[in-house]
Amino acid sequence: MPPPPPTEAAFTDVWHGWIKAIEDKSELYFVPRLRESSRCLGIVAIHDLHSKTPELGIWLRSDVHGEGFGHELVGAVVAWRSEHSPVDYFEYPVAENNIASCRIAEAYGGEIASNRANAKYRSLVYHIPPVQLPAQIGSTEQLNGPKHRPKVSKIGNFGKRSAYRGSANNPCQQRTTPAG
Repeated sequence: MPPPPPTEAAFTDVWHGWIKAIEDKSELYFVPRLRESSRCLGIVAIHDLHSKTPELGIWLRSDVHGEGFGHELVGAVVAWRSEHSPVDYFEYPVAENNIASCRIAEAYGGEIASNRANAKYRSLVYHIPPVQLPAQIGSTEQLNGPKHRPKVSKIGNFGKRSAYRGSANNPCQQRTTPAG
């Protein structure tokens, strides 16, 4: 998801497009809120909703970065969409220098498939496999699937304890071409 427009007037065109996409049922937008206070955390979207390769987008308020919400929200949307219709994979574009978003994709078994560039930044496009739910596979022990993907209901060990932050092991800075 691109950054929000700089003014309220510029945002009008954006949300008009969202309403059209929601009405034609091609996209969904979720506004996650804190359970305790109902405070808005950001926006999570599924684009190309009925495609076998829907695209995920997320934007979170900067004051909640590093608290695990991105991981939890992407996992919940992947699980929800995986349950409702067949998915080959989810496309999840992230800015090349967005270490936290790279870690989210990789935690769910995502691998870099391509690169994109737009006027604001270059991005890595991850392909995240669908979640296999217990009813589909017959065993809750297999829920995590390949690459030790964490359970969707578990937030995980992300945020301020990130092992990649500021290190030479940053996967986003090292892998700027599709995996092969």
